Amino acid sequence: GRRLPDMALQSLFGGEVSLHAIAGERGTVIFVRDPACPVSQVYRPRQARLARQYQPQGFQFVVLYLNDLLPPEAVAADAGDFDGPATFLRGGGFALARALGVQSTGDVFVLDDRYRLVYRGALDDQYGLGYTRELPMRRYLEKALDALIAGRPVPMAATTAPGCSIDARPGESPTLQPWSPEEQAG
Repeated sequence: GRRLPDMALQSLFGGEVSLHAIAGERGTVIFVRDPACPVSQVYRPRQARLARQYQPQGFQFVVLYLNDLLPPEAVAADAGDFDGPATFLRGGGFALARALGVQSTGDVFVLDDRYRLVYRGALDDQYGLGYTRELPMRRYLEKALDALIAGRPVPMAATTAPGCSIDARPGESPTLQPWSPEEQAG
């Protein structure tokens, strides 16, 4: 995977943090969250459990909030309800989102100990477009972290994550320009 450069990021609770400085000994897991998104809500307990389970094994967890329209109180409440060890980032996180290629609020990213992106995608396969399983059949994030612990390559480098769509390039011109039927006919 490609190596992410170090970048200064805004902590949810004030101050600036460096991506490389907050990295874990074995790697870093980045959860994209939005308390207004149902997928974020259903995954929060599982994300927190995984943070509690894998943080002692050398992984740092980062929760990235990108929805600038949410009131600060809603984001702070979501972070307060996250029952696991994590660094919470908001504001200015779009540079990181662009570097990672964030597409949805269900995106999870794993960087190894050299800041290389080794996994991007869904936490697991319990939720997807048009389906919900009672239990997940594939636990993508856990398999990726277990592989790093064992010194093996991550078995699946990318999946598609469910969630609410995110524009990780706000303020930039869209790649596809809107058009009207009149313009098409003209």
